[in-house]
Amino acid sequence: MIKVSETAKKKVIELMTEDGYDATTDFVRVGVVSGGCSGLSYNLKFDKEQLEEDKVFEDNGVKIVVD
Repeated sequence: MIKVSETAKKKVIELMTEDGYDATTDFVRVGVVSGGCSGLSYNLKFDKEQLEEDKVFEDNGVKIVVD
């Protein structure tokens, strides 16, 4: 489960808008890639295209997709 506070929601919407994304249809993508000292690095970005294998979470009006 992923929880999004009201403060986080406002910041996500602000950043998405600055980057040309629509917070009502686009989403935050969270991913894990190999690399770094521990062998894993985490990747956060805004995205428009959802893949079939993605796990989708939504809280407080913010859509988060985990690949």
